[in-house]
Amino acid sequence: MNNDTPKSTAADNPFPTSQDSEKADRTNTSRPEALDKLEQGAHQTINQLADTAAAQVRYAQEVFAKASESVQQKAREWKGTGEEWTECLRDTVKEKPVAALATAFAAGFILARLCQRSGQE
Repeated sequence: MNNDTPKSTAADNPFPTSQDSEKADRTNTSRPEALDKLEQGAHQTINQLADTAAAQVRYAQEVFAKASESVQQKAREWKGTGEEWTECLRDTVKEKPVAALATAFAAGFILARLCQRSGQE
């Protein structure tokens, strides 16, 4: 093989690589100062927006955590109330079985009549 072929430079290559552009960026010191200030201002603005967004996300997380805790507390209260009602109903059925049976029959009869009427319409 012949190693005497000249190596092409970035200027000779119509398809420069990312390494070529990095070298050009490091050697190009004629970048306008206004562009540097614009870039720095953009970075500061983005950082401020990110900080504000992060604070809002933390606040939302706190609000949702409190809401979740409140919902869980209400669920525990309702479960306790339901258990109390169930126990009270059991006691009533044990004390007055005939009245409980008559009430269940009446409720079933009314429910059946309501379902028949809604089916006819």
